[in-house]
Formats: sequence, structure tokens, C-alpha cells
Amino acid sequence: MQFKITDSEKILLVEDNLVNCEVAIDMLETIGINVDVANNGRQALDLYDNNQYKLILMDCEMPVMDGYSATRQIRARENKLRRTSTSHEPIPIIALTAHVMATTKEKCIATGMDDFLGKPFSMSDLKSILTKWLEIQVMDVLIQRQRKTDITHSANIDEIESDWKVLDYETINKFYIKQKKDGSNFVSNIINIYIDQSSDLLADLTAAAGKKDIESVRLITHTLKSSSINVGALALAELCRSVEKTCSKGRIDEILLNQIYQDYSKVDQALKDVLKNVKGC
Repeated sequence: MQFKITDSEKILLVEDNLVNCEVAIDMLETIGINVDVANNGRQALDLYDNNQYKLILMDCEMPVMDGYSATRQIRARENKLRRTSTSHEPIPIIALTAHVMATTKEKCIATGMDDFLGKPFSMSDLKSILTKWLEIQVMDVLIQRQRKTDITHSANIDEIESDWKVLDYETINKFYIKQKKDGSNFVSNIINIYIDQSSDLLADLTAAAGKKDIESVRLITHTLKSSSINVGALALAELCRSVEKTCSKGRIDEILLNQIYQDYSKVDQALKDVLKNVKGC
């Protein structure tokens, strides 16, 4: 299935998490969608002012400027344009959020967003939201990507020696099957991005915890939680979720923080074991 829009038409993905970006871009390109990427709300406004988009996928929590503030400013720009052009239509803005509670949805709608896509989302979830909000022609087209010849794979993911108590087998297997099918570097790309980003996040987490900066600890664990889910580090993600919740209540749980460091070291090693067996990284 492919979504057919013209070459000049694009959507805007606004997401600060590099792992989430890589996964979302791959999904969008797989179904034939052209996409620009902004890593915070301020970048999103700059791109919005200088391009025309069919739809915006807007993360809610980001540094510099969050998705709520960016959405309010986009709607203000649209209101100003409608005073001089009655033909100007508001752009659909879809919230990307890990919090799908009623209060979060109400906040998104009040801000000016149109719909929600819970993170992490599947290809089916993405297709459903695009079908709902884009005027598109859906075609049964298999997209053939250029196959790289310098990539080798283990014969089967079951031959990969890794700690499957630390990583979710189904998540890695899904990436592995996709890489074998399209000849990409998808597995190694995702893992390398995760390792680079998470090592920086842990350094920031240590600094924030040392300063008793509760809000920074909450935001860092929120980001690490989201990217960890995408690489199948589900137990680590749950620890991050727990720390995020305690921070929302105004305190930092030092015991849970220590568990995050311990679990991350296991995740890091398990992912590196996968990399050893998936060449082309």
C-alpha cells in the first residue's frame, strides 16, 4: 500500500528524539510520503513559514519550544492569513504523545491540535491517521528500494547471541526482517543512533540528578523511555516511566535512577551483540 501525493507535497515531522525520528521517517518513506524534519517547535515554525505542508506530526514535549507552543503559534499565523485570504485552510496537526490520557487529549485539542497518535505507533496506526486527514489516493504498490550490495546478515535472527531477557525479541526481529527485505542498514542505524543518544542522555541525567533538577530528570527519562521502547529495551523503558512519574510528583527516586544505570549497561551490551551479527553497520 502506498500513499500517493505529488512530489511537491510533504508532511512535517516535529520530533526531538533521534531514534523516534529514524523509525518514523522510515515508515513514511516506505509508504511514499515525502517528509521534512524539525527537532523542536522553533525549527518547526521556521519550516512552516517557508514551506507548504499537507499535515504536521507534532511531538508534544520537546526542548527549546514544545509542541503546544508551536501549535498555538501556527494557528495564530493561520488566523492572520485568513483575514486576507478566505481560501486559506488550516493544516491538520496530529499530536505525537506517549500520554493518551483524557487530560492530555483535552490539552492537545485546546491548543489547536486535531488528533492524536500514541507513541510508539505502528505502521497500521500511521496509515490510519494519514488516511483520515489527508486527501490521498491509496495504491497497492510495493516500493522497491535500491539494494545495497555490501550488507551481510546472519542466516536467522535466532543465530544472534544476545540477552533476550534485556531486549524484546519481537522488536529486534521486526527490524531484522525489514532489513533483510529491503537491503537497508536499518537495524544498525537504529541501534547506533540509540547508543549515541542514550549515552548523552545518561550523562545529562547524572548532571541533572546531581543538581536536584527534577524537571530536567523528568524530561530526560521521558526521552530515554520513548527511544528504549523503539529498540525493544522494555524493562529499561518501564524504569524510566517510573522515574518520570515520581518526578511529576515532585521528587527524584534515587533507587530507581541507580536501576536505570544498571539496566542500561545490560541493554548497551545486548545491542552491541546484535550489531556484531548484523553487518553493514
